[in-house]
Amino acid sequence: MENEIITKKRRPYNEDNMIPLINIVFLLLIFYMVAGQIKSFQADGIDLPISTQATTTKVEPLQIQINNKNELYFNGSQITLQQLDKKLKNSSSALNQGVSLQADKDITALKLNKILDILRQNKISSVKLYTKK
Repeated sequence: MENEIITKKRRPYNEDNMIPLINIVFLLLIFYMVAGQIKSFQADGIDLPISTQATTTKVEPLQIQINNKNELYFNGSQITLQQLDKKLKNSSSALNQGVSLQADKDITALKLNKILDILRQNKISSVKLYTKK
């Protein structure tokens, strides 16, 4: 046997089986990165006052927010006091569930009292004022 070289057919290493697994891992990574950043809307410029009590409450569906620039927001959209009055008159859920109020700590009592007067006129008896822990 003269210098016979026996060649063995090598099976090619198939990396194609790993590609779907890698794709799934990256999709899960992206999903958790995006889902981890979701938070409720809060208008810019609101610095809540600090609370001495440690109780927390869940956020009501009707939210009123006022920032340090005296900009008023109702459920995430900017409105005026007159528009707030109209929206509360048209909302039947405000009477049953109440309203949550987030006001910047630098808002004057006069400005806050105007909002509370509108809530009183619309017979809303439950108002939750939010503070920081």
